[in-house]
Amino acid sequence: MKTASPLHRLASVATSLLALLCVTAGAVVRADGLDPYLVARWTFNDGTLKADQGGYILERKDWGSSPALDLANGQARIGSGTFLTCKKINSADQPDLARTVTLWVRLRIESPLANDAFLFGLRDQVDPGEWRNIVLCALGQPTQPGHTSFYSRLSNKEICSRSSNLPELLPGDFRTLALVFDGNARTVTWYVDGQQLEGRHRDATALDAFNNFAIGRLKASASAPPMSVDEIRIYGIALTSEWIAEIDPVSSPTK
Repeated sequence: MKTASPLHRLASVATSLLALLCVTAGAVVRADGLDPYLVARWTFNDGTLKADQGGYILERKDWGSSPALDLANGQARIGSGTFLTCKKINSADQPDLARTVTLWVRLRIESPLANDAFLFGLRDQVDPGEWRNIVLCALGQPTQPGHTSFYSRLSNKEICSRSSNLPELLPGDFRTLALVFDGNARTVTWYVDGQQLEGRHRDATALDAFNNFAIGRLKASASAPPMSVDEIRIYGIALTSEWIAEIDPVSSPTK
């Protein structure tokens, strides 16, 4: 058996090191590459409703019984009679978001869902906040076999919804939920804890017009769960499952 010369062995080692550096650099680029597409991020680490990325401010709205909002320990605890909304997130000022958007939220419900409940999403009205005002949202559905679902209304007025095969959202568990609309691929995709659960293909290349992002109670729902929200992100890009898996919540000393 021939023995490789020292020069050949050195070249082989150099090639391996170069490949490793390329892979490592690629991973860094991928992780950092999301930042330019991050439209807004709320971590609540400073105890306010102002986004630490994008400068957007969530506005508190109360409706029904048990209105409450507590900003502490890097979380927003929202009562069942309260929702938060940002009217600066809208398709008139940001038309690109109607064509491609990722909504990423880490939350925990504080009581069992009794009825279908709006969790978060884009709407065409802040008030009155009816089901018909939903443009793209995540739902908790204890009355359905899947227990969670997404809903969207597209620019051609076509409705797209789907329940996921996921155990019910239970109190005490933080879950990472992501909803992606890709106008280029004409798909709506639903992720829970980084896992793609459902996807639907439709003809429209854009969402219907919307004028706010909201999280918390929908006024028209029969009941709404109090929830703790750890972090909210809105991206102006359709993230894939690989990208979503790379997102790590921003920590704080109190979380």
